[in-house]
Amino acid sequence: MADIVLAQIGSRTWLVEGEEFLDGLLGNMLPDDVTIEFITCESESEVQDRWYANVKDPGEAGPPWLIHPAIVDRTKRMVGLGGAFGVLFAPWSAARDSSADAAIVAAADAAMADEQARVVVASYVPEDAPAFAGDLANIRAGMIETELATRGVDKARIHRDRAAAIGDQATKADLIEILIVKE
Repeated sequence: MADIVLAQIGSRTWLVEGEEFLDGLLGNMLPDDVTIEFITCESESEVQDRWYANVKDPGEAGPPWLIHPAIVDRTKRMVGLGGAFGVLFAPWSAARDSSADAAIVAAADAAMADEQARVVVASYVPEDAPAFAGDLANIRAGMIETELATRGVDKARIHRDRAAAIGDQATKADLIEILIVKE
């Protein structure tokens, strides 16, 4: 059984198990060892039954958590993920920290090992950040894309993804993630 179970009906998705991981799921900050499973339900009552079977106090529990479609899409990418590599930058700078080169090399190696996987360069920009923050994220992502291509990753496989950093996720504003997504 997975740590987090997400139940789907069409385009709607609810968290029905693993409420203790909700903040990490929403903020894209789950520990690496947390497992996620998607299930399909036929009705909302089936979703609610699954939820009430897994909460500590069904009498006190409210309805199951409805998860935003963008978070569901990101989570689905992560479930099929072949690897995630973080490159940390100095605040308001394009200067990388000392572990950046190792992360980029590891990501390039993982991408080369699976020629079918997409390589996603993901950045996070706080919603209330000045306009320059988006420009800086583009510069950082471009630097990483260039490094990956230099190490043999086909540019056609590299895609960018930018998410609005909200709440705890705002701490990721200086992080660019390289995701190896299995197709």
